[in-house]
Amino acid sequence: MTYRSLLEEGTGRLRKAGVPDPAVDAWYLMEASFGINRTGYLAGMNEEAPADLLERWQEMLSLRERRIPLQHILGEQEFMGYSFLVNDQVLIPRPETELLAEKTIETAKQLMRGRASGPDRRNAEGRMEESRPGTLLRILDLCTGSGCIAISVDLALSEEFRSRGRVEITGSDLFEGALKTARENARRLGSEVIFMKSDLFEAIEGTFDIIVSNPPYIPTSVIETLQEEVRRYDPGTALDGGEDGLDFYRRIACDAPAHLAPDGVLLMEIGAGQARAVCALLKEQNFVGICTEQDLNRLDRIVSGKRYNYENI
Repeated sequence: MTYRSLLEEGTGRLRKAGVPDPAVDAWYLMEASFGINRTGYLAGMNEEAPADLLERWQEMLSLRERRIPLQHILGEQEFMGYSFLVNDQVLIPRPETELLAEKTIETAKQLMRGRASGPDRRNAEGRMEESRPGTLLRILDLCTGSGCIAISVDLALSEEFRSRGRVEITGSDLFEGALKTARENARRLGSEVIFMKSDLFEAIEGTFDIIVSNPPYIPTSVIETLQEEVRRYDPGTALDGGEDGLDFYRRIACDAPAHLAPDGVLLMEIGAGQARAVCALLKEQNFVGICTEQDLNRLDRIVSGKRYNYENI
């Protein structure tokens, strides 16, 4: 069969299976199966596809017909210009989450440029604490999953500030499968992020200048209404935010102040319609400068706030 006929057949099969954007997915599967790019396809669309690769094409197509996510079939997803390994142990990075990474990078740069020496970092008892020699900024990524936020931030900051070890980034997650994936992503991409197991702040020590998180925020009752690829193949633990979707925000808002340096910043991704409630949770914990930021679809996507610094009274 020719490349053209295979692509048409694949698109039709995926459309019949109810796959969103069947033509787009069929193309990505063809690209992965035959190692052909757009230019090569346009030049040789009427040529016979290699017979020894047809089985791979059929296998991948069959997987997608079963609504297994394209990213799981291909084994990767692009985020912030980097290719991240993904699997059924981690949430597939979404384009809208890039805004959270970008905002974290922007905040970090603002803090770094304002510092000529190490920050005045105190622990919950008010005592000065030690960090890695030369470190000017510490960042914590809670619920790190694939590590896409922590690693992207690390790589972006390393270009300008990391010389050498001036930024220390920690990514934490409760699940070993996620941590294994995150560590492999860091190795492949040359990142220095430290990954550790922790149930939110349970095993976290010290304070951080920035705490960032994209926690589970889907209300439990809504999960069964999600797209099949999401509800069946994304880990439920990365989706379920409790009855109202706010369980993790309550815990983070309550415990974050003890782990933030003076004037430290908390940034979190939120779901649709959650901005007011999450802002209220931060206000209850005496955060200041609380604000929201919208994504490209003009939906509230990020809530942020600063730890109230009693020393400045």
